[in-house]
Amino acid sequence: MPKFIASASHELGIAKGKIEELTDENLKLKARVLLLETHVRTHNIPLPKSGSSRRMTSSVALDKGFLKPTTASLNRSIQGAPQEVQQAPKTPTTIYSKYRDRKFQYHDGALVEIYPAHYQRQTKSSFWKRSDRFFEYKTKRNTSDTQSNEDTCSDTSWNTSRYPVDSSWKKTGIDDESLAQAAKRSLIERSRLEDDVKDNLDWTPIRSYLLLSHLRRTLRLAQEIFFYGTKKYLPEAANSLQGPQEVQWGRDEMRHRFFRKIELYGELDIAGVRYGMRHLECSFNNITRLRNAVCHFGPDSTIYKLSWYDEMLRSVQYLAVLFGDERRAFKARAYRDKLVKQAEESVRNTSTIILFNELPFALSWDLDYARAFRYLG
Repeated sequence: MPKFIASASHELGIAKGKIEELTDENLKLKARVLLLETHVRTHNIPLPKSGSSRRMTSSVALDKGFLKPTTASLNRSIQGAPQEVQQAPKTPTTIYSKYRDRKFQYHDGALVEIYPAHYQRQTKSSFWKRSDRFFEYKTKRNTSDTQSNEDTCSDTSWNTSRYPVDSSWKKTGIDDESLAQAAKRSLIERSRLEDDVKDNLDWTPIRSYLLLSHLRRTLRLAQEIFFYGTKKYLPEAANSLQGPQEVQWGRDEMRHRFFRKIELYGELDIAGVRYGMRHLECSFNNITRLRNAVCHFGPDSTIYKLSWYDEMLRSVQYLAVLFGDERRAFKARAYRDKLVKQAEESVRNTSTIILFNELPFALSWDLDYARAFRYLG
């Protein structure tokens, strides 16, 4: 539909008409005002002052509902400013978790953990130093240092002095040993705890599934030894466990489950022999490494030295000796012997394959052998 645009003359005509209407209305209002003034003067009615006109305007403006004062505001204006009542601040309900002594408080009906202030938090360096307090270990093997402090674990040689029976006991002769100490020394000798892996077997490749099977069975044995041993000599450390399968060999778990139970006393009596915390911490270290080797077993796990794995299995065997568990000590020794037999069989296979490799149409090396040779080369 086309849009019609009015001309300028038409717009001027409309504007002129509006002006005339407003002029007529203005004349009428002036005439009305004149009549009112005449009426006021005739009857001597006082005229309102100029300030009252502003009040009238404000009163007219207050006719709007949202501008009117409420009852509460009127009461406040009458009573004056209320005095603030100081109430004691409510302290939030704070509880302490039984697990690792972590601190919580309720916030909007939910538990929120309270972390320490930033300046109180430990750095990565302090964290690792604190973690290594319980599990210090030096990989350097020193078989000549047999007269070192019996409560330290810097010496990784597995001679008899590696297992102190008492920090106060001096090696002055067999007569100074108690029956419990003599029984422990006898079990160490009978179970061949100190036997080492031969040097020619150290870098022997072992198939991945066989190695992992040995490690898993040994770790399961360590769980059994710890569960039944602590149930007998430290019941409070095993009360919350339903069986050996619930024993966790992680460092944090072992620290909170076992070492915190005995750190107040500083030592523990096991099978008639008293052990210091330092000695127990060092004895458990390699079992934690065994747990890590099982949980993080990967393609590179078969290239480590056989003696490295034997040290872990030896730690499980010594754990049985420590708790006086003769049956499981010999069982751990059997696991170590099986691992050595697997290495000896691998050496024989390697010798045979080397001979056949000289013939034409020789087969390629298996992956475990190739991986070991690549690592050694």
